[in-house]
Amino acid sequence: MKLSMWILSDWLQEYHPKHSIESGECCLQSFRLFGEEKEPSLSTVYLCETTSFIETAKTGVMCVNRNDYIYLETSDIIEVFNKIIQAFDYYNTWENEMEELAATGKNLQELITASSPVFRNVLIVGDAAYRILALDPDTGKFVKNEKLYRHLQEYQSLSVHEMSLVNREQMKRRTYRMPYLLRDDHLPGTDGVIRNLFAHGKSRFGMMILKEEKGFTNGEIQLFDRLGEFLEKWLKKHVDAHAVPALHQLFIELICQDYMDLDKHLELLEGNGWGQEGEKRLVLIEPCQKLGGELNYLENYYMSAFKDSYAFYFGSGIVLLIRQPDFNELKRHLIMSRCFCGVSYPFTSLADLKNHYEAASVALRYGSRTAGAVNFCSDYVLPYVKDIIKKHALCDLSLPVLERLKTYDRRYGTDYYHTLYIYLINERNKEKTSRDLHVHRNTVLHRLDKIGEIIQMDLNIPKNRFELLLSYLMNTDNPTALKKI
Repeated sequence: MKLSMWILSDWLQEYHPKHSIESGECCLQSFRLFGEEKEPSLSTVYLCETTSFIETAKTGVMCVNRNDYIYLETSDIIEVFNKIIQAFDYYNTWENEMEELAATGKNLQELITASSPVFRNVLIVGDAAYRILALDPDTGKFVKNEKLYRHLQEYQSLSVHEMSLVNREQMKRRTYRMPYLLRDDHLPGTDGVIRNLFAHGKSRFGMMILKEEKGFTNGEIQLFDRLGEFLEKWLKKHVDAHAVPALHQLFIELICQDYMDLDKHLELLEGNGWGQEGEKRLVLIEPCQKLGGELNYLENYYMSAFKDSYAFYFGSGIVLLIRQPDFNELKRHLIMSRCFCGVSYPFTSLADLKNHYEAASVALRYGSRTAGAVNFCSDYVLPYVKDIIKKHALCDLSLPVLERLKTYDRRYGTDYYHTLYIYLINERNKEKTSRDLHVHRNTVLHRLDKIGEIIQMDLNIPKNRFELLLSYLMNTDNPTALKKI
């Protein structure tokens, strides 16, 4: 197995290494004492005493490869030489064992068990739906994470927090081919590294390594990547390229748009009873308080509560696909389970699942988060649009005529600004406007005449009405009012 200067630096920690490593790639295949070779090998690490170069240098041993070097606080170069022999022997033995396990058809758990001594921290392997496929057998690594270990053992899946944490990096989680850091301030003392596992060109599996203290060395990450390469060889040999994934994985891959053949994907769903016909809704359910293993219960709870439905946990909550939903019944179950939800528009084609998941997410973001709240995305489109416009607009898009109405109202104590708003959202229905304002119809007519004089805009022109409503939208901070537009 090819080592790197980073891996050697970790191996030689007892000598308090100080290094300057620019390349650090895994290219080292041999080692020797520094001699007089004119053409040093790029795959060899050379050892020498520091005083061999500079007589006045502090006593120590240097490990050198190209422009990379490691300084060790020891004068015993032979001892360091033997330590490096041990490093090559250790990692070559690990590589040979992994190759043999994969060749003899051992299961994924046996590969992780064999790799556990190589890593000081917790190893976890799961599928795209966060189910645990293999878990580090060394319980001593879970000293500070005993709660996590019990959860993994009992539920065979990541906790809600870990799922939502992994899910923050959607693109990396599906496409990234190198290990990447996973950090969270809400997990004190714990960092993580994720490594996607690709089988037959698709990422349906992933590894996580959790550390009880902050920070990973480059050497640890390189070894983790090497483990990923071993496991990918195993997956390629033992996982059927045409194997049908679990139903929830099919839905998750549609939401993430992680599929190679959409028609084949939809065909598999149809074979599982989820064809393209019939109206559906996507309901995104979240608990009012963060939960752990209870999400497994909620998944089964909602699927059994509604006929023609399918529930699975994804991100930080439960996705419920349901035909012909009874929203009063849904509200009752949300109250009982102390949850709230966002509801998508009705749809038929599952090819649009990602759009409707995002729509339900908008409803969750802007709607009520109290137990029993059923938030429809249609009620929160305008607050969402308002935020997008405010975020990207380069100037104030509001019509100046509305400021004129405000100034007039402040000066003369009138209510023309609000009257015009109610008149527009009631689609210029004078009777309804008078009822909403609790004034006589003639009062509304008089106000409209005065408003016309002030703003000098023809309200019979649709473009004018649209621009006025957009201006009200940009100047309204009340989501309830925006829902009425």
